[in-house]
Amino acid sequence: MGFTIVNSALLVILAIIIYVVCYVLYGRKLLERRVVRADPTRLTPAWTRFDGIDYVPANKYVLYGHHFASIAGAGPIVGPAIAMVYGWLPCLIWIWFGNVFIGAVHDYLALMASVRYDGMSIAYITEKIISKRARYIFAIYIYFTLILIAAAFLSVCATVFVNVPGTATQEILFIPLGLLLGMLLYRVGLSIRTTTIIGYVLLWAIVIYAYFIPLKLPYETWIIVMTIYAFLASWLPVWYLLQPRDFIQMLILWTGLIFGTAALIAGFKPIEQAPVLTLVHPMRGPFWPCVPLYIACGALSGFHSLVSSGTSSKQLANELDALLVGYGGMFSEGYLSTIVVTSMAAFWVTGKIEAGLGGFLKAYGLALQYGLGLPAAFGTLWAGIWLTSFVTTTLDTDLRLARYIWVELMEPIKKYATAYKVLANRVVASLIAALLSFALGYPKIYEPTLKAWVPAYKVLWGAFGGMNQLLASLALITTATWIYGVLRAPRGPSLLAFVPAFFLWITVTGALIWWLGWFAPPRIASPSVVGAAIIIGISLALNFALLGEVIASIRRYRKLSS
Repeated sequence: MGFTIVNSALLVILAIIIYVVCYVLYGRKLLERRVVRADPTRLTPAWTRFDGIDYVPANKYVLYGHHFASIAGAGPIVGPAIAMVYGWLPCLIWIWFGNVFIGAVHDYLALMASVRYDGMSIAYITEKIISKRARYIFAIYIYFTLILIAAAFLSVCATVFVNVPGTATQEILFIPLGLLLGMLLYRVGLSIRTTTIIGYVLLWAIVIYAYFIPLKLPYETWIIVMTIYAFLASWLPVWYLLQPRDFIQMLILWTGLIFGTAALIAGFKPIEQAPVLTLVHPMRGPFWPCVPLYIACGALSGFHSLVSSGTSSKQLANELDALLVGYGGMFSEGYLSTIVVTSMAAFWVTGKIEAGLGGFLKAYGLALQYGLGLPAAFGTLWAGIWLTSFVTTTLDTDLRLARYIWVELMEPIKKYATAYKVLANRVVASLIAALLSFALGYPKIYEPTLKAWVPAYKVLWGAFGGMNQLLASLALITTATWIYGVLRAPRGPSLLAFVPAFFLWITVTGALIWWLGWFAPPRIASPSVVGAAIIIGISLALNFALLGEVIASIRRYRKLSS
């Protein structure tokens, strides 16, 4: 039974109002001006450490495109689609609450902290404001999280390619398109406007071609292909493929958001019989604390702190650009999740929608058909393109970040010059991360509740989501310590970061313990589940050790300020 007075247009308009108001009042007036005190005259690391490979100043809209595409991945689509087993109302409440009070604050502070520390990672920042031991604990935890993210996203990508083959055609053709646009923008010197027009025209040519010429290969083959792609993209210079390809992805992403917004408002579809609230699901567990595990990036994501402090901080041309890139990027992702939940809720009965990835693809296609008069098949293809555009961008960014973290972890062996030269090599570091991710994401997993072998992401999603959300709490605690102890922010703004960070830490720690104790054991025969369980077990121990370091640091800062 649902609320007949609620419709798709109302939910979409409400979300837009929330995001616009909070961007101005919470983001610009509080965080940017009062807490961080962003300075447009201060040179960013993109200028002071320019190297033409990782440190490269970017146009803020190009960087926003890279950042938004990188942080989004499959999370804000697949996560809310899975979490619909709990009903549409708790999904939207957690998405909006998480965006405003945790996610956007976390992303912006991580980006600005990294900018102030020469574009270094959140793990490096942890050493500077907490302790050297905390840095290495955090770095190992981050590395494990990145491997789980890549494994889950490889599985999602392969699944979509198999179910909607036209998306595979599109993604394969987007790679040379990204290379072409990179040459036009950075080597030929075309303006951003001209490059955008050329890119958008070619983008639609590829989409139309993909609609008629789908590329069909088995799931396992696609896992191999995308692992190779992500490996190569993770060590090539950012201007060569990453920046221009991500800019094209941004055009896709925003086109998808505009399509979805227009369709849901024009359709004015009532939310009548979609599930409103389910407290316990037989496979997914209790609504709380498990819903953050499944919604994942739609509400907030620790991976964002890695993107913010890994690639985006090295490309930020001006400190004032950070609000659009970091804060606006998280709100864009939350709005994307809002479109996913609203589409599925609106067409739950008429489209016979079920929670999960397939349900979203079908619901979005029906939304475009119902609201805009487009063929449902095209809508489903566009939904797949929309999703895989996020996923592939996140894959190469994820492995690039894993490379950065791996190199940082190798610092203690610098005295062994030969070993360090080999292990810290960017190609070797990328290859190690790619192989570990492949090992977790490649095998299918037997799901006892379905009595069938399923793609790895269907089981690994909770593990990835929990690790990711716990990382967010740890990163936010770190940046809250930064604004309190280093920036000397007033106690009030500091608590606006500390309180949600500790609330999230308690919630997700409990959820991960549930995943290990209840969810994983019936599926432990799979090597992927065994690997994920080992990673989570070690990471929980690291998590408690890191929290102890943080608490000691906060006490130290309190003594200094008293």
